[in-house]
Amino acid sequence: MRVARSVADDEPVASPKGAASGKLAGPLIRFASAPMSDIPDDPKKIRERIRRYERGLQKEKQTFGSYNDGAGKRYFIGPLYLLLGDLEGALKAFQWFDKTFPDDTGEAGQKV
Repeated sequence: MRVARSVADDEPVASPKGAASGKLAGPLIRFASAPMSDIPDDPKKIRERIRRYERGLQKEKQTFGSYNDGAGKRYFIGPLYLLLGDLEGALKAFQWFDKTFPDDTGEAGQKV
């Protein structure tokens, strides 16, 4: 049995091993290797998501001395700022990404 995480409440949710074949338990369930597919449409929730990702990355850096971002939070910060229309925040996030992960090509949403 694989464990998925519900982004809505961050609670682990058990799902059958074959669930990765496209039959997810619900629309808010994602596997750690799957892309973020539940982007909030409320600006307040988008900002909360950005803050949560930024805090999580800071904690990883403090805990491990480097980033251990297996979930890929680093890829979504800039695009989430763009969704808010915060061009200055997005630019800072993209510059941070390029400086911090110079060998990482990023995701397609970062190149738009």
